[in-house]
Amino acid sequence: MIKNKALLIFSVSTTLFCINSFAEESAETNKWDGWLSGEGAYADGSSFGDFNSFIPLTQDDSGLSYLNILAEADEDFAEGQAGYGYRQIINDDWAVGGYGFLGKKRTEFNNDFYQLNFGAEIISFDWDFRFNFYIPIGDKEKEVSRNATTNQIRKEFAYHGADLEVGYRLPIWDEADDSQMRIYGGSYYFDADGAEHIAGGRVRLEYDIANIVSSIPGSSITLGAEYQHDNVNKETNVLTAAFTVPFDFFRSNKQSQYNSLSPLEKRINRIRSRRVNVTTHVETDPLTTAEPAPPVVIPPPPPPLPDGDGIGE
Repeated sequence: MIKNKALLIFSVSTTLFCINSFAEESAETNKWDGWLSGEGAYADGSSFGDFNSFIPLTQDDSGLSYLNILAEADEDFAEGQAGYGYRQIINDDWAVGGYGFLGKKRTEFNNDFYQLNFGAEIISFDWDFRFNFYIPIGDKEKEVSRNATTNQIRKEFAYHGADLEVGYRLPIWDEADDSQMRIYGGSYYFDADGAEHIAGGRVRLEYDIANIVSSIPGSSITLGAEYQHDNVNKETNVLTAAFTVPFDFFRSNKQSQYNSLSPLEKRINRIRSRRVNVTTHVETDPLTTAEPAPPVVIPPPPPPLPDGDGIGE
């Protein structure tokens, strides 16, 4: 638990250092601002929290590069990722992007796994199309326990795989409104040598209220509900609530341009990255035993000598 808290503290400290370095130096002409977000989640009887930060690095009138730092933890596990991405508006209606992350997960069994994640996205104000693939690096399999009595061994595996997701804005409010609701649906497939594959789908609903604090343009509250099902984990239900604060909140010279952006431009730096996802699973297998040794052959005793000394009389 202490190590899990340390991960969150490290992530927050790193981001605050970046804010201190860039906030006051940001040019007043910058179109897009960075932000910090804290999220609480409840999933099937357990709760956890995450921290998410979006830090613009370079930008012009139609695109930006950024650093994204994420961390998530509860009493049993901790995960973190740091990544670089780029988003570019290609016309009045669409933008494209790509990103890469390095992630680490410490599981409830105190095993550490590492992963590379690469993804691509196509974004409009109404639609999201996103594809990710995941590559574990380093040790992909670690022993959890073994039981000689039952002749079993438990191993934890890091999975490689991919997922895709499509999102749509429900036309409940006008484009210019601060409140918006979106629905997302997708599927995923993960596999590992020596372990059962994981295949399933998910659907989630996201309700976002921008400018939740009128004096802080770009602040928001995001509520979410998610359902997923696969062949291994069966059903999972998640409820989330997140609060986002822009970097402009920390500046003495306020310079936010959020309210002057077009609906698509507002999405370029407002899309929250998915929660951290280093996929692991524990399998129980029979212990492998060595080949039996060949039987030891004991030669029969020599036949008894005949009566007498064996010498003719």
